[in-house]
Amino acid sequence: MSTQPSVYIVYAMMQQDRLESVRQNIMRVLPFVDAAVIVDNGSTDGTREWLRQQEKVVLVERVWNDSFVEGRNAYLRTIDGLAVGHPGATVFCTADDDELYSDTLLQHLRSLAGEVYLDDINFLRIRVKDTETDWNGDVLRSQIGDWYKPLIYVWEPGIRYVGVNNSEVH
Repeated sequence: MSTQPSVYIVYAMMQQDRLESVRQNIMRVLPFVDAAVIVDNGSTDGTREWLRQQEKVVLVERVWNDSFVEGRNAYLRTIDGLAVGHPGATVFCTADDDELYSDTLLQHLRSLAGEVYLDDINFLRIRVKDTETDWNGDVLRSQIGDWYKPLIYVWEPGIRYVGVNNSEVH
């Protein structure tokens, strides 16, 4: 049995004007990660102010320019800076503000991240619960989806989202 490597886990999200869903999401995930990089695309609802008060949160403020790829690359550039200061592996986990990791996934995130790294896997797809919310964070519908979304990645220097498909990482 191999020894679990030292893994630095960064949670990454891009959002705008979704204070309640961001608060719910961040409060759930922060105990299980080493840092959270949140890209805010110009919130005016108090989200930025709340995020600035949270320990372990690195807030990236930008103006929305209709590009999901550029917004997500803003958190990857920030992770570049965080990762170089930590020995061992860096793994980053992504989600939209209305995507909540299950309790089971969160409880096993560190060991799962270590396994992904040790097994030389670039990313891991997770079967997701598809939850649609309104702008206030109220759930409109929620069900286990039929597809697996890439959510956990091993960080490499210069890794970036490309193209129009904002889940394609190179």
